[in-house]
Amino acid sequence: MSFPEGKNAIEGDSPIVIVETAKCRDWQSFSYAPEGWHYLCETIKEYRGNPAIKYQESILHKYYQSFQPKTIEESLFYGENSPLKRLFQPQRNVDQLPWGIAFNMNPNKNNQHFGPNSEPFVQKEFSRTINIYKKIASTGYQPENYKDGYIKGHFLKKKDDYRFILSGGQHRMAALGVLGYEKVAVKIYPKWERVIDIEDAPAWPLVQDGTYKLDKALEIFNAYFLNNGRERAKKINLLN
Repeated sequence: MSFPEGKNAIEGDSPIVIVETAKCRDWQSFSYAPEGWHYLCETIKEYRGNPAIKYQESILHKYYQSFQPKTIEESLFYGENSPLKRLFQPQRNVDQLPWGIAFNMNPNKNNQHFGPNSEPFVQKEFSRTINIYKKIASTGYQPENYKDGYIKGHFLKKKDDYRFILSGGQHRMAALGVLGYEKVAVKIYPKWERVIDIEDAPAWPLVQDGTYKLDKALEIFNAYFLNNGRERAKKINLLN
């Protein structure tokens, strides 16, 4: 069965679409493609080069020790002179993107996207990453065979270009990126709006209510098209 891709995937209503791996990002705008940088991809590459590597020696462990943003904005513009502020619900450590999607930035709770994290959690994430990679390397990506098998997310649209932002399945996507998959079948996450179009920026909820100035909202949106992870890996000394 074939699924829509490109413009047809963005503008259509099919729940399953084909996206280019090079245009996929996690919510911090780390890329899974060879020209980008993602801490899970780099962990898998390390394992491929040295299957005996311990989690304490891994780049994943170093990443969690080095990359500890307090806000979404700090994550996207790490090390830059960008005004950082906690947005909504500081008592719950929740931060939101201009178009309304929220993420937990609680520094006191283990988080697979950044540190600090407990040693047992890092060890678990390391093992999970390697096990998923080995499974996909052995049997391929077969999302239709599992209840929750598809990588999920939604589109950011900028004229004729797009990014597919993952809401779930980043370990699978990391494995696929390292294995050289150029296109991937994914599912639109039903709890997020299918497409966030830059043309609608003035109407985004957190722009409308004044939380974000329009220029700052656009800067954040554009980060997903400009960033690929390498710029932040360099800043935290994980990439020369």
